[in-house]
Amino acid sequence: SQMTGISLYARQNIFTGLTEYAGFKSAGYEKKMRESFLLYSSGRLLLNTASDFYSVLQLEQSINNREEMLKLYRGISSELKRRAGLGRTKRSEVLLTDSQIQKVEAEILSLKNDLNRVRLSLSNISGIKTDTELEDNLILPDPDKNFQEMLGGLTRRPEVVAAGYEVEMAKQDLLGSKGGHLPSAYLEGSYNLYSKNKNARDYSASLGVELPVFNGGITRARIRESESKLRQAELKLGAVKGEAVKEITDAWESWQSSALQVKAYRDSLTMAERSYNAVIREYRLNLTGIIDVFNSLKELQSARDEYQRKRLQHTVNRLSLGVATGEFKGAKFKVLKNAYPPQ
Repeated sequence: SQMTGISLYARQNIFTGLTEYAGFKSAGYEKKMRESFLLYSSGRLLLNTASDFYSVLQLEQSINNREEMLKLYRGISSELKRRAGLGRTKRSEVLLTDSQIQKVEAEILSLKNDLNRVRLSLSNISGIKTDTELEDNLILPDPDKNFQEMLGGLTRRPEVVAAGYEVEMAKQDLLGSKGGHLPSAYLEGSYNLYSKNKNARDYSASLGVELPVFNGGITRARIRESESKLRQAELKLGAVKGEAVKEITDAWESWQSSALQVKAYRDSLTMAERSYNAVIREYRLNLTGIIDVFNSLKELQSARDEYQRKRLQHTVNRLSLGVATGEFKGAKFKVLKNAYPPQ
C-alpha cells in the first residue's frame, strides 16, 4: 500500500567513543597553550622594543659625540688658519683639518639617517611619536637568583609550558583515536506532521548503540597517526627545552661579560681623555704635530662611542636575562616600572 505523509526525524549523539571527552580535555589545554604563547610573545615584544629604544639612545649619543668632535676640529682649523696667515704652519695642515671636518659632517648625516629609521621602527612597535624625547634612566637591580636556580625554573618558561600543553593535546588526540574501538550511543526520534492515513502513533523515540565490528582499519590508521603526532610533540618539547637552556645560558654569560666590558671601556675612556689632554698641551708647546692631535681625538671619539655602546648593551642584556628567566612574567612586570627613578 502507499502512504502519503510528512515527518520530522532527529538524531543526537550521546557519545561516540571517547571523542567528546578527548575534545573537552584538549580544548582546556589549547586555551592554556595560547595563554602561554601570549606571554612568550609579550617577552619578545619587550626585547624588540628595548632594542629599538636603546639603539635610538646610542645613535643620539654618537651624534652628540661627533658634534663635539666637530667643534674641536673647527677650533683647530681656526687656529691653524691663523698660524698659516703668520707663516707659522703649513697650508697642508689646514687642508687636512678641513678634510677631517668634512668627514665628520658626513658621518653625522649618516647617523641622523639611521636615527630616523630606528625612530620610525620604534614608533611602529610602541606607538610613541617619532619626535618623543627618550631618557636613559632605567636602573634594574642584579638578579636575585644564581645561574643554577635560573635553570631550575626552565619548565616555567612560557614556550616550554606551551610545548608541554601541545604534548597533552596530542595525548588526548591519541585517546580519542583509541576510542574508535568503543561503541557509540545516540538518541533518535521522529514526529509525524501529516499523514493521509493517520494512525494513533504520531511520534517515536529510541536509544541506539553502534558497535564498531568492522571499519576497514580506519581506527587503527587514526591511532598510528595520533601516535606519530604525539612523538612529534614530545620531540618538539625536548627541542624547546634545549633552546631555552641555550637562551638562558647565553643571556647569563652575555650579561656577566658586558658588566666586565663596561668597566674596561670606562677605564679606556678615562685614559683616552688623559691622552688627548696631554697631546693638546704638547701641541700648544710645539712638541707634537697636528697628526698626533687628530689621532688622539679619534681615539677619544672611539673610546666614547664604545663605552656608551657597551653601557647601553649591558642594560639590554639585563632585560634579555629577565625575559629568558621569566623574571618579568605576570605581576612581576612591575619590577620594570619600579626600575625608573622618581622624577
